[in-house]
Amino acid sequence: MPALQGEALLAAWERCQGQPEPARALLLLHAAEPGQELEALAALPLAERNRRLLELRVETFGRQLEGFVNCGQCAASLEFALDGRHIAGQMLPAKGQLWFDGERECRMRPANTDDLLAALRAGS
Repeated sequence: MPALQGEALLAAWERCQGQPEPARALLLLHAAEPGQELEALAALPLAERNRRLLELRVETFGRQLEGFVNCGQCAASLEFALDGRHIAGQMLPAKGQLWFDGERECRMRPANTDDLLAALRAGS
């Protein structure tokens, strides 16, 4: 995945302004992979989309991911760093679900960005 730098990074940031999170994810991936159709990126399982986003983040800003959290019970602060490349390598591809409802076999495909956008349009 190529890094977004300079004008390409600024243009991607500007295109994402005012867009819902699922659309921003697609626009960032499309900026990094302009040969990919938005429809194809939207159909990627969320696990694959998120792995690609993490790879883009690593290539654009570096491997180290800084984290910070406060304990919910004692309010102690914890700062930590994670290796984004290691995390991306550990992400497993999404597979469809298979189960039986007592009478028949049922299958469900992994959720994708189109599903998230449809849920946002549906409201409650």
